[in-house]
Amino acid sequence: MVLSVRVGHVARDRRLRTSSDAAPTASYGGPLYINMRPVPSLVFLLVGVALLLIALRAARATNVLPSSCRLTRNAGDLEVCICLTTIPPRLHNPWVWQNLASLRGMRGVGAVRVYVPYALASRPHEPIEVPRELQDVPGLEVVRCLDEGPLTKLAGPLQDALVPDDALLCIVDDDVAYVPCMFLHLIRSVTQAEAQGRPNAAHSFCSTAICGYRGFGGRKSSFLPLLRVERPEICFYVDDDFIDEALRIACVPVTSVPMHTAVHWCTMRVLPTVLGPQYLDGSGLIWSLGRHLRSQRGCREALSPLPSVCAADTEKSDAAATRPPL
Repeated sequence: MVLSVRVGHVARDRRLRTSSDAAPTASYGGPLYINMRPVPSLVFLLVGVALLLIALRAARATNVLPSSCRLTRNAGDLEVCICLTTIPPRLHNPWVWQNLASLRGMRGVGAVRVYVPYALASRPHEPIEVPRELQDVPGLEVVRCLDEGPLTKLAGPLQDALVPDDALLCIVDDDVAYVPCMFLHLIRSVTQAEAQGRPNAAHSFCSTAICGYRGFGGRKSSFLPLLRVERPEICFYVDDDFIDEALRIACVPVTSVPMHTAVHWCTMRVLPTVLGPQYLDGSGLIWSLGRHLRSQRGCREALSPLPSVCAADTEKSDAAATRPPL
């Protein structure tokens, strides 16, 4: 007697034949034929998933900074005003609340301002409600503003009259846990640059390219020239690429802020993963899809032919425009 294994319509009425000597026997004594081809692939898949989970757990366990930081803050040093924005799903995420509260307790931080739009530009008739739990976070200031897409984290403070032009800004993301001494590194970098005669430089952590999740900062006056840069419509859902190109167009130099820490991810204390608690509300899917839908390349191509709007050139053109005719 032969047992036939049928898989869908393709294997219908097909007998899997092997040698009767190698075939296992059933309890009734007849040979039993089973297709074992999918088993190795399934085993390899399970082993790969297990190794991935082990690696993630190890990364989370070892990616912890020591409690002390080598940098010290003196009594007359600058204070950092942290600026960021968020999206509606994360407004109700307790992990985000705790992460924002931890920023306020880091050394060198004077204020944390979260810029929340009144409504999304794509849904102007649906007001965004800020939960009371977020408003009650100690040391956190929720500022309502217009929706500028992901660029709200920078456009918000630049258009905020309550933030003075000489304020030291640090732009970060709401879904990243940062190392406790990163803002002291920013203060040191800005202080050294100003002492060297470069007061209008922007400062990016670990690179001269703007990378939002690692953070960047500088004096507010250093970023004000970006308001003169034309922003194409294709750049509405692009933040880092637009800022990087806009700084070039505005002739604002970018200085790299070195991070001498025990981790390999610059300013991030824990490497974000799609399974992180900050994405359990579904915002991780929105974030990942948004990253694919944003046209970074198209934004750079749209900005590349734009003429520079350097401060010196603007002053010369303004002087020429106001000069009396000969």
